[in-house]
Amino acid sequence: MERTYRCLERELWKEQLLKQATLCRCNGKSNLCVLDSDGVRCLNCQDNTDGRNCESCRPGFYRQTPGDKCLPCNCNSAGG
Repeated sequence: MERTYRCLERELWKEQLLKQATLCRCNGKSNLCVLDSDGVRCLNCQDNTDGRNCESCRPGFYRQTPGDKCLPCNCNSAGG
């Protein structure tokens, strides 16, 4: 009986993973995500984006409007 329960639990987990994968919302910047303890997280964000949903620019990058590619700031790191 316990063995059957474990198998059922594993199948339910797989089903849940598939459902979560279809909910992968990466703002068009990735089509790969994983389920972690906080929910779905995008992987390999493109166009220098970062964040759970590829929603922000990586440090040192900026963008003019949402959805644009993040561009290098070309800032002087010494502040000058």
